Amino acid sequence: MADTSLEHGSKQGRLIVLSPHSTINIRQAFTIVHRRRFLILGVSCAVISVGTFLALTTKPTYQSSMQILVSSHSNKGVDSTSQKNNVKIMDYTQLMVSSMMIEKAVDLLRSSYPNITVEEIKGKNGKQKYLVIKKIEEHREANQLLSQLLDVSFKGNDPLKTQKVLQVLEKVYIDHNTEQQKERLAKGLSLFNDQLPKIKNQLIQSEKNLQQFRQKNNLLDPEKQGKLLLQSLADTRKQLRVVRAQIQDAKARNNYLHKQLTSLHQKTVVSSVANQSKNVQTLLDEIHHTEEALAQERQRYTDDSPVVKTLLQKHESQMAVLREDVGRSSKGSGSADSLGQSPQTLLPAKAVEETSGKPSPLTNSSANLSEGNQQGGERLMTTPIDKVSKVVERRNVGSSKIQVSFTTQVPSNNLSPSGTENIAMTQVQIAGVNQKMVEDLIDVQKTETGLTANEKSLVESEQQINSELSKYQNLMAQYKRLLPEVETNRKTLEKLIAAQHSLALKIAEENLNLEVLEQPQPGISLGSNRLLFLFGGILLAPVLGIAAGLLREFSDDTIHSPQDLRNLINVRLLGTVPKLPLPLKKRKFFSLPRGAQTSPSKSLKVTSNDNFLDIYNFLPAHETLDIAFQNIQNVQSADSYKSLMLTSALAGEGKSTLILGLALSATHMNRRVLIVDANLRKPNLHKILEIPNEWGLSLLLIDETLSNFRDYIQPIHPSIDVLTAGPVAEDPVMVLSSSRMQQLVNLFKQTYDLVLIDTSSILDTVDARLVASTCDAIAMVARLGKLTQAKLTQATEIFSDSKLNLIGIIANEVSLNQKKPHI
Repeated sequence: MADTSLEHGSKQGRLIVLSPHSTINIRQAFTIVHRRRFLILGVSCAVISVGTFLALTTKPTYQSSMQILVSSHSNKGVDSTSQKNNVKIMDYTQLMVSSMMIEKAVDLLRSSYPNITVEEIKGKNGKQKYLVIKKIEEHREANQLLSQLLDVSFKGNDPLKTQKVLQVLEKVYIDHNTEQQKERLAKGLSLFNDQLPKIKNQLIQSEKNLQQFRQKNNLLDPEKQGKLLLQSLADTRKQLRVVRAQIQDAKARNNYLHKQLTSLHQKTVVSSVANQSKNVQTLLDEIHHTEEALAQERQRYTDDSPVVKTLLQKHESQMAVLREDVGRSSKGSGSADSLGQSPQTLLPAKAVEETSGKPSPLTNSSANLSEGNQQGGERLMTTPIDKVSKVVERRNVGSSKIQVSFTTQVPSNNLSPSGTENIAMTQVQIAGVNQKMVEDLIDVQKTETGLTANEKSLVESEQQINSELSKYQNLMAQYKRLLPEVETNRKTLEKLIAAQHSLALKIAEENLNLEVLEQPQPGISLGSNRLLFLFGGILLAPVLGIAAGLLREFSDDTIHSPQDLRNLINVRLLGTVPKLPLPLKKRKFFSLPRGAQTSPSKSLKVTSNDNFLDIYNFLPAHETLDIAFQNIQNVQSADSYKSLMLTSALAGEGKSTLILGLALSATHMNRRVLIVDANLRKPNLHKILEIPNEWGLSLLLIDETLSNFRDYIQPIHPSIDVLTAGPVAEDPVMVLSSSRMQQLVNLFKQTYDLVLIDTSSILDTVDARLVASTCDAIAMVARLGKLTQAKLTQATEIFSDSKLNLIGIIANEVSLNQKKPHI
């Protein structure tokens, strides 16, 4: 809200908006109380009536109570569990006063009290509580039993009824707690009850599959048996490596012994002819070196190696050269060679047979030699000397052993005495070979034969174990699939059973236990509140009445006093007019002759000026109208304002009545006045004056000439004429905005001393703004008790924005204690 002030220039002014005062003083408070006295009185009477009614209708109140011990187990040393139990007890206390529990109790009480309701026990809308539950004390025992003692009380108008209600509530609480325990246990174990049969069936099926697998494959634990097979395979391979190493060692010893025997034999045979030829001695040295190199290379390479083959060829070529030299020497010396004989020929026959299973060449040679010695040299002598047969026999035994045997037959007829002596010496040397070396060779060959058989057996065992392990791969895969399934199902079943027992124990511990320590007794009287209601109503009545009046005042935007107008807008207050009493308001302002005036060509005539003055004297507080008119004249010189428009923010604020009063006040100052009713939409002036309205301003504005305007005017007083609105125009805006309106007002100002124009409200239509532009000044009528601050501010802003000459406001219907003259 804002206030306006008027700054005068020539004829235009600017409205300044000011904020109204929100504070009130003591005097304003009394004024408000006086203004709202009927509201205050009505509220006070209503409060006193309610208090009296409650005092008369209230009944004595009885209260019955019982004590219930609520306990719950908590885990030792766990504070969070204790807090949860406290929360459970608090939730249960809320459950005890819930509508669900009370409805169950009401159903049980209907047999004794058919009209009982839930609100009668619980209370209405939670404002008044008849059932109250209070905590008395909390106790924790050594066994971690948390207990809470609750006091349950119920108030009612019947002592026996209060006891009966608590007894039924006791039964409802205990039954509900028991049902909740069973339901909680069944709900908690429902998952286990659903899963346990499935897991058991899965375990039985998996065990059955595992049993069938074992019976089918004749296995208990393939994993352990597979490990045993792997261990056996590792042991077999380890033994095989050891046997092969032993075989290699036996072969090496065999080769070594053969080399030693061969070397000894060759040295013995060749020694007979060594003296006869130096070349033979040289060849024997080379052969000896070749054999040593061959023995060394055979330790590193096999007989298939190029190095070993080269040495063997070299050895053979050297032996061939040696035989040629020996042959030539034998021709000259007549001795027989026995070079190149195999070491086997030097072994006893029995030893050769034991190692090779064949008759020993040495046995044959010894037999031949013995026979020759016994019979003389006849048979040997028959053989030619150059007849020398060479037999070379190669056999691969174990490590590719080569045996070369030379058999030389020397004819006895070509032998010289020295040759015969050499042969006899050779036989003696062969017979005298170191017997221990021969026995070692036999043992080595036996060992080699046994190791070879053992190697063959181990190789067969390795192949058999590998074959079995290849079968175990698939069996192990199936076993590893079946066994974990059995173990998983068994562990799952065990865990579910353990969890089921644990959950059952936990649910049992978390359940609340109820125990009634004190049974309900008949209700004890608490007295009645009649005096409280009565005196409370008497004391609260004026307080609530004044509060209602102030609340209505502060919420009301209506203007009630001239001071509010001054505080709201800074516009001149031209005057205050009291409220007219109803009987006087209906009286006629003027007494006019009832002539037959049917044409605008004839004017109405008053019968007597005295009648008009007499009626004017009866107008209540006519001095306020004179003061208001005088204030209008004091704004500027009287000659400046010859046309004055009266309007209001809202319709029905009394501007038509005030315009008649101002006209009468002007006649006191010898002014000739014309009253124009410019409200073409809802004309009202002719109704107040009870004069005809067949012709008027609407017809005059569309008349072609203005010279005959007097034909439209009706006199009501020797100094006052009236121009009514006339018939309602089809387009009032077009008519009022025409140039003829300004011309007509100028013509009226030339004829009359003062032209007063009555228009519609400024906020309803635009008609008042159009008429205001043709007038010298504008006065606004504000009816106190009807006009609001918002409407007043809006109306003044229109005048400010349109730059219209608003000279002031006239307060209408002012109470007598607020009326103050303004001069």
